[in-house]
Amino acid sequence: MKKEQKVESIRDIKEMLDSSEAIYFTDFTGLTVEEVNELRSEFFKSGLKYKVLKNTLTVRALKETDKYSTHFEKLDEMLNGPTGIVFAKDNPVAPAKILKKFFDKIERPKLKIAIVENEAYDSKQLNTLASLPTKE
Repeated sequence: MKKEQKVESIRDIKEMLDSSEAIYFTDFTGLTVEEVNELRSEFFKSGLKYKVLKNTLTVRALKETDKYSTHFEKLDEMLNGPTGIVFAKDNPVAPAKILKKFFDKIERPKLKIAIVENEAYDSKQLNTLASLPTKE
């Protein structure tokens, strides 16, 4: 990837981060193509963006954003291996409900960490997140 492409990618990631009320980092290891497509479809129906991005570019974008900089160390620890990121603009708990539904069915994808309204939630708190009321 050329430097100009990296700079543009970082800018795009930063824009997605800045416009999101919540971000969810997932480990999608072990999902079949069919399962990933189904998951993407569920996210799309709910108005969510799901991206698989280069971890190094995501780290650089996180450093540049004010919104999630307080959680940078936790996020940086989680950005290793295959990582899918869900960007929630209007409904910050919708991704948790979708992830829980999939996890209950096939035990994948695994939540690495979520930042919802400036609160960090680890993988053990997916049920808590999924039980929160939907934002009006």
